[in-house]
Amino acid sequence: MTDLDTESLGLLEDTLRKTMLSASGAKLDAALAELGWAEMLSDMPEVAMPLVFRLLGETGSHASILNDVLLETIGGLPGGTPPMPYAGGIWVVWEREDQPAGGNPTMGGLPLREVPDGQLLRISEARRALGWWLVGSARG
Repeated sequence: MTDLDTESLGLLEDTLRKTMLSASGAKLDAALAELGWAEMLSDMPEVAMPLVFRLLGETGSHASILNDVLLETIGGLPGGTPPMPYAGGIWVVWEREDQPAGGNPTMGGLPLREVPDGQLLRISEARRALGWWLVGSARG
């Protein structure tokens, strides 16, 4: 799956964009799972991360798939909720279920929950994914 031709990559991008424009949060998580997000992340991270996170930014959608990037870097299985660093030196968990009233208002409305005494994780892949998300946001 790592070698996508230009036409296949274009079709994948169109499908992902349409999906992200029609869903966000837990619904988008489920849709991305059906589209094979975990396999894309495992088999072709150099294509999947820039594409998916750029499109998240461009479409303004959100999904908890940053969790999967972190889990992939430490050999975990997709679907979990590892702690990750947040502004101000705190650690948070990105919940996979939709939160009532638009998430945590103090954390940008995203479904983030502060966790005490977070553990240090290898986060270079997650930082790269966030970078692509910001690129997509800037393009959007």
